[in-house]
Amino acid sequence: MARPHPHPSRPLRQRQLAAIHLAKRDLGLDEENYRRVLRNATGLESAGEMTDEQRGKVLSEMRRRGFHASSARAEPRSLGRRPHNFETNPQYSKIEALLHETGKGWGYAAAIGSKMFGKAWIEMCSAAELRGIITALEKYRRRHESDEKEIA
Repeated sequence: MARPHPHPSRPLRQRQLAAIHLAKRDLGLDEENYRRVLRNATGLESAGEMTDEQRGKVLSEMRRRGFHASSARAEPRSLGRRPHNFETNPQYSKIEALLHETGKGWGYAAAIGSKMFGKAWIEMCSAAELRGIITALEKYRRRHESDEKEIA
C-alpha cells in the first residue's frame, strides 16, 4: 500500500516560495523591507512557515506593489538554461544567436537535437549534430522571415 505524500501541496508550496523570492528580487526589497511585507501580510516573518493561503496573500501584496511574474522573465537569460559546456564550443554561440533571432529558447534547440538525433541533452550532440541544429534553426529563421515579408 502506498503511503500518502507527506506534503501533498509541496509543488504549490515550491512555486509560491519561488515566486515570492523572485518578487523580492524584482522589487529590489532588502531583507528588512522584505520581512516587513511578510509581517504586514500575514503576521509571520518567514515565507517557509506560511500556509498556502498566507503565501497567496504575500504574492497578492507583491503584485499590488508592482511585481509581475512575466517581468522577471524579460531578462537576458530568457532563452533558458545554457548548456553546461557552453564556453567550450563556439557552435553554441551561433545556436544562441539564432535562438535569439527566432525568439526561441534553449529548450527548442534541445528538442531539435532530440527529434533529429535522439539525444536527451544538447550537450550530448557531436559537432556534426550541432551543425544540423544550426542548419535547422537557419531554415526556420528564413522561413519565418519570408512569412513576415508577405505580411508587410
